[in-house]
Amino acid sequence: MTTKPSSEINYLSEDTILKKLYLAIDELIDVLPVKNERIRFVYYLNLYFENKISTLREAIELFKPLHCKVDYDELEEIIRKKFEEKNIMK
Repeated sequence: MTTKPSSEINYLSEDTILKKLYLAIDELIDVLPVKNERIRFVYYLNLYFENKISTLREAIELFKPLHCKVDYDELEEIIRKKFEEKNIMK
């Protein structure tokens, strides 16, 4: 029996858009209380920033949050404000 070396961990640099998205969305614990949902939401937001999804609203609709404490319109407004606050631009 042989064992392979463990996979290398690639940490994100602080200036990548993906890292900024993770940090910004992780602060929305009062809106999205379930951590797994926040992580899943970043996936859809990243698709938006990579132009695979055309609008922020479409990213939210594809995300379909189960434990969100606000409606889609309010969530979109919160996300836009958070992007502005964190200087995350598309």
